[in-house]
Amino acid sequence: MLTNYKPTILILSFSNLNSDPRVYRQITFLKDLYHVHTIGFTPSGITDIIHLNLSTKPKKILQRAISVLQLLAGTFSSYYKNIDYIQQAKEYLSENHFDLIIANDIDTLPLAIEHKKNAKVLFDAHEYSPRELEDKLLWRLFYQRYKIHLCKKYIAKVDKMTTVCDGIAQEYFSNFGIFPSVITNAPMYEPTLKPFPSNPSKIKIIHHGGASESRKIELMIEAMKYVDTRFDLYLMLVTSQPHYYKKLRTMSEGMKNIHFLEPVPMQNIAKITNQFDIGLFILEPVNFNYQYALPNKLFEFIQARLCIAIGPSIEMAKIVKNYHLGIVTESFNPQEMASALNALTNEDISSFKSHCDQAAYELSAEKNRLLLTNIIQQMLEMP
Repeated sequence: MLTNYKPTILILSFSNLNSDPRVYRQITFLKDLYHVHTIGFTPSGITDIIHLNLSTKPKKILQRAISVLQLLAGTFSSYYKNIDYIQQAKEYLSENHFDLIIANDIDTLPLAIEHKKNAKVLFDAHEYSPRELEDKLLWRLFYQRYKIHLCKKYIAKVDKMTTVCDGIAQEYFSNFGIFPSVITNAPMYEPTLKPFPSNPSKIKIIHHGGASESRKIELMIEAMKYVDTRFDLYLMLVTSQPHYYKKLRTMSEGMKNIHFLEPVPMQNIAKITNQFDIGLFILEPVNFNYQYALPNKLFEFIQARLCIAIGPSIEMAKIVKNYHLGIVTESFNPQEMASALNALTNEDISSFKSHCDQAAYELSAEKNRLLLTNIIQQMLEMP
């Protein structure tokens, strides 16, 4: 390899790249080191890369019926090939040469493996796809066998694999024989942010993220019925499920301590939420991925230098307890969370904010940048 040769990397994701934090960070980490191409449903907005924008169109009734029958019959290869944007991505792969492909989520992996030519393949599984939405009957009926099939057929063919936390890494190893490296969902370090002084008589709690029914955001609304008058909850929700968002608004009517905010771009979340006091997340483990959730928002609470209040989510609790970042309740019961919040003094909140400030660099994306670039360098040096 010539010393001035810059390898070419394809980052492949069936998502909106400008609002997919994990993929966005991959692009950010690699764009100055390599020639980077991306494939996704929207451009990332990051300059100096080459992007293929996948177009999708609603399936006609007959096409939908065929897809349903293919899933039920287990003819998964036919189902995959009939997805409209798969052909677009396949043509791009056939027309270009890549030294390495990062396949994000299991749905991209067949495409990467079957059309990689001589490229190395890094599979970023994100979360545990065989049990992704197991709390939903229709998902279990139509998609669970499909996801398991993809994992069994393709994971053994990858060169390296990553995921978001230890619990999910262990589950992949137990079922598919590969132990992924862990790259967390930590966002970029925010060096200019410091803990915002609290007003003891008006403690502002923030929760931000998608308004998804599975997340049971109503538990946090319920908790606000039992807290002291000094607490207000602000919900900054992306309305991915409009009917559910409307339900949350209806539930909150007449509750003067609940406020709804417009969402902000993901790059601005920590800066905007820095003015709050407590980051709240009660995530009942309705499926495997929620049981082991280690989401962006926990790390965004840390970068915002907030006191953190969570239920006993396994991976989140480890970090909150190890770094003394806030409170972890014994259950996901809203009244128990309210009691724990009521027990907080202003000194407690300030102390937890200070601990977040101290841990902010260590729990940022800076370590993940090094992990990812080292993994890719090792892969590119593989014979």
